[in-house]
Amino acid sequence: MKIKIGFFAIALTFALIITHSFEALACFLSAFIHELGHIAAARISNVRFKEMRLSPFGASLVPNTNLGSFSNEIFICAAGPAINLLCALIALLTPLRSFAFGELFILSSLFLGILNLLPISSFDGGRILFCVIESIFSFKLAKNVLYISSFILIFALWTLSLYFLIKASSSLSLFVFSCSLFAKLFVLNDC
Repeated sequence: MKIKIGFFAIALTFALIITHSFEALACFLSAFIHELGHIAAARISNVRFKEMRLSPFGASLVPNTNLGSFSNEIFICAAGPAINLLCALIALLTPLRSFAFGELFILSSLFLGILNLLPISSFDGGRILFCVIESIFSFKLAKNVLYISSFILIFALWTLSLYFLIKASSSLSLFVFSCSLFAKLFVLNDC
């Protein structure tokens, strides 16, 4: 499998590495485990990937062929968040939780797992919602429902980030993240 890394992903990785923080390591480990979940589910489903793309919007896996049935695609999409939630639970039930890194790993795994289950385009939850609706109704309806749910949830994230930014003078990262999701939704026409 080829790995394509965009300039902004390299810059972000470099910025996180030079901080020497446990937060960055916990986030990278959670993201790595998340992608391994997708890859393991794909292997179980006999789906091979030709490349992995790393961008400011996260990682995406590009299959060699189509993913087969809707159930295969849902299984592969759900595997990433599921492994994050499972790892967080395991870490919570072990002595790892008493260490600073363990707490950060639990939080980052929970956050990544839950966030990816949101029905937003380019998230695993968005792809799952799309597959469920398209399998029952039509491609056009699935696309429209996903666009509307993406807009509502991204707007809610943006509003929350703006509130935190004004009230607590913090959460700039959530604000930038939600703005980048809006850009991807509108400018790149992600749905």
